[in-house]
Amino acid sequence: MEDKEKIKQILDLIDSLEKEDEIVFLDVDTFRSCNIENMLNQSIESILYDLNRGPEVLKTLMNLDENKWCINDIALVILFKRVFKKLQEYEK
Repeated sequence: MEDKEKIKQILDLIDSLEKEDEIVFLDVDTFRSCNIENMLNQSIESILYDLNRGPEVLKTLMNLDENKWCINDIALVILFKRVFKKLQEYEK
């Protein structure tokens, strides 16, 4: 199967499961899905852990030659944590 076909299948899977309130993510080597509300009921640290996007993981795996977007991943984590904190403060 060609890469373009594989990518289309993955994107179709993501789209179809999102319609069922599921989020798709990649575990060590397999795709997993989780109910979005269940994921959002976790702490920010647990969410980032499940997505392998904790700052310590990103900084350890940082390789600009292989993934020029790793800096953006770290920026997203910082912003995501801040938004999560603001939401928690707002809900009090």
